[in-house]
Amino acid sequence: MEASTTSPTVGDTVNFLVRAQGGSLLGVDISFGDGSVDQYATGGARTARVTFKHVYLTVGTVQVLATVTDAVAGPRDVLLQLAVN
Repeated sequence: MEASTTSPTVGDTVNFLVRAQGGSLLGVDISFGDGSVDQYATGGARTARVTFKHVYLTVGTVQVLATVTDAVAGPRDVLLQLAVN
């Protein structure tokens, strides 16, 4: 997972790019660390490149968690920390 910035200002849009490869990808879930979540179904694809957009409304440090689920290998997580100013 990559973020367009790791130190956004309140009100800025942050783009998160999640890339995955597997045997049969079912979907990507993301938790933005402020109570907001989003999902994207990948329909059994072997590769995925998914962009999520999110706006943070409060100052603080957040942990962003993306979970990619593969039908064979199961879920895999990646964590990214942002400092919202």
